[in-house]
Parts: sequence; structure tokens; C-alpha cells
Amino acid sequence: MRLSIAILALVAQAFALESLSQDVEDIPSCSHAALASAMRKEGCPTSDISSATFDCLCRHMTPILVDVQHAVSVDCTTMFATAIGKVCGEWQVNQYASTTASDLPAATSILGTELGAVAAATAGPASPGATTLKAAADTTARPMARYLGAAVAAVVMF
Repeated sequence: MRLSIAILALVAQAFALESLSQDVEDIPSCSHAALASAMRKEGCPTSDISSATFDCLCRHMTPILVDVQHAVSVDCTTMFATAIGKVCGEWQVNQYASTTASDLPAATSILGTELGAVAAATAGPASPGATTLKAAADTTARPMARYLGAAVAAVVMF
């Protein structure tokens, strides 16, 4: 029952369209130190925040979520799982639509602040697989990708 309630809450939040920077702002402060530690453990850049940071964070979302879960309270874990699901859902939408979030510079700055790092001034492709700035994301795909990101976070959390 607890799992189904959490999934329903995450699904409802997944359909609320926000920008990447808004989603990053939703990462609770109670998880920032644990997130930075978990990202470093997974080899994700935490001092020079760029699109590669988001690629790595979302590629390693499950082990990062598990590490954060072990380091913070249950309430913080729930808020973190929701936020990270939204961030990675939004990030996946942009990759599906072959774009990078139009507010990527703001999102990198916010994540850099949250991780205690200095964000990259310009956020361009950091690797051959990284995407580049283009037109706005396909809004048709956005709700589904956000739902999937939030659902994966809920399953891992429980």
C-alpha cells in the first residue's frame, strides 16, 4: 500500500511540467551532501558542472539514489527520490527530442551551488554522446519521460 501511494504521488508530480532548473531546485537541501558524495562515488563530475554531470547523474540514478537513501532520513529520501526522478525525466525528454534544456546554464549553476561547486559558465557538449542546445523539447514526450523517471525512483526507493 505504501508503495502504491508513493507511486501515485510521483505520477501526479511527473505530469506537472517544469523546467530542468526548477526540477534541480526541488532537490532537498537535506540530501545535498549525500548526493555529492554518491555522485563522486559513481565518477560523476561535481566540481565542473555541465551537461556531462546530468548525463552521469541520470545514467547512475539507481546507485546514487540507494547511496543517498542510506545517508538521509526517510522523509528526505522521499523528497529526493521525487526530485531526482523529475530531473532525470526532464533530462531524458531533452535527449529524446535531441535537445538540451534551454535553461541548462541556470540548471548547472543551481546544481553547482547545491553540490558546493562552481558551475561551468557555458554548458555545451562534454562528450561525443552529449547533446547540444537546440529548439525546445518535444512537449508530447515530456509527461511520459517525467513519469518514467519518477516511477524508477519510486521502485528503487522501496
